[in-house]
Amino acid sequence: MTRQQGMTRSIFLILCGLLQLAISPTQATPLQLLLDQFHSASPGLQAEVARVESLREQASASSAFPAPELSLEWGNRAVSPGMSNQTMYYGGVIVGQEFMFPGKRASMQKAEAQRTNMAQADYQVLERNGAFRIAQLYLEIHMTQQRKQVLDLTLAVLVSIQESARRRFETGMAGMEDVFRLQAEMARLRSDSLSLMGDERAMRIMLSAGMGITTPANIPTVIAFSDKSHPLPELDSLLSLSHQRPELSSMSSGKHMATNEFNASKLRKIPDLMLQGKYMTMMGPDEWSLMVGVKVPIAPWSSAQYRSEEGAAKAREKEAMAREQNMALMIEQDVRESVMRLQTAQDKLRQVLQEQVVTAQNALRSAQISYGSGKSDLTMSLDAVRMVLMAKEEAVMAHTGVLLATLNLEKATGVPPGTWLLESTSPQGVPQ
Repeated sequence: MTRQQGMTRSIFLILCGLLQLAISPTQATPLQLLLDQFHSASPGLQAEVARVESLREQASASSAFPAPELSLEWGNRAVSPGMSNQTMYYGGVIVGQEFMFPGKRASMQKAEAQRTNMAQADYQVLERNGAFRIAQLYLEIHMTQQRKQVLDLTLAVLVSIQESARRRFETGMAGMEDVFRLQAEMARLRSDSLSLMGDERAMRIMLSAGMGITTPANIPTVIAFSDKSHPLPELDSLLSLSHQRPELSSMSSGKHMATNEFNASKLRKIPDLMLQGKYMTMMGPDEWSLMVGVKVPIAPWSSAQYRSEEGAAKAREKEAMAREQNMALMIEQDVRESVMRLQTAQDKLRQVLQEQVVTAQNALRSAQISYGSGKSDLTMSLDAVRMVLMAKEEAVMAHTGVLLATLNLEKATGVPPGTWLLESTSPQGVPQ
């Protein structure tokens, strides 16, 4: 990582910290606590940490020189070969050391350092994806709780209509069939409520599994989010934030690694130096010698290997550069699409609340008054109750759509989950 990249990353982290301080309450929200537990307890993340550490240790080996070669020799030889049978004993030591051409080790060190940076960025990608999966499950649990709350409110409305039906029966204005129809309708809603409770339990188990824990996750009985949306930065600021996404950092490290590998492949055509020294003691004068050796990569029977390695490294460099450019385009498109989807979700929520819910509630109030005064039958009231139920469920889904769109925008821009997704510590009711 260059000094400029390091400064840019530091500025980004400071910005994220200021954002968190500006929008987060003094007490950590339940979602933040779940994410902290995921970061500390997930076996998958621990495995990736160990992999990064393994690559870092391997990278440190690239700075080492080749091991020296040491040989001990002992024997006897003829004093005067061909002239006498007299022999003498001798012994000595042979030391050899290979020296790489200057620049080769530096290129290898840079390539391995970038490989480690790429693994670190890949770990951050895995960590962020896991955190956002947990946040998405958390939102789905929130939606299930809200839908169950809608059913409970609808049951309360049916109870009030049932009281009107009993009064009408007591005054002779209607028969008991209205009471039985209401009881059947309430039984159906209770069955739907039980199904939602089962769905919530299943999602809680999935959430615990995603966090890498065996005990049930500590989730509030009623998850609540603030009705006030946090003001988002301008599109240009969002695009600038997205430049710090770990996916792009991984691609950048891969590009630099390929460049250094290409430089190292070009240097492989330059011979390495091999020095060898020998010292022998014998009955006569001692002997010593110094040998200098080099590889000959330009030999016709070996040059093809070096040319192919250089060509393959150059192709990998081009591939890494193209992948980085493609990733930058995909991230920018992801940010623009996420902004558009969030605006669409907000517009839909306003439409549902201002038109569908208001119209359905007005129709229900009118039907209740008419039924209570004996001017209409039960069918009109039941139709109005179902209309309100559908409208409020649509409102719950639209509100969850806004939360999910906000979460997707956080993921697209590279900020942590919960930066603009404002969780409330006090329970909120169904969107009205």
